[in-house]
Amino acid sequence: MSFITYDYGCEDCNLIEERFVHRREADEQYCNECGMRIRKLPAGPITTFKFGDRSAIKSRKAVSLRD
Repeated sequence: MSFITYDYGCEDCNLIEERFVHRREADEQYCNECGMRIRKLPAGPITTFKFGDRSAIKSRKAVSLRD
């Protein structure tokens, strides 16, 4: 079985919640407050951190030596 976590938002009562649902049932979710159908919210951005990236440090040093 394949489960996944989605954020859902209800447009009628402005309820936003996170649900752990089966992939087949991801589009058929209903609000616990008002009973209306809720929609999946868009996923957030993926952030990549490049702190301590050795190749970036080396290229900065090479540029500063040429100047």
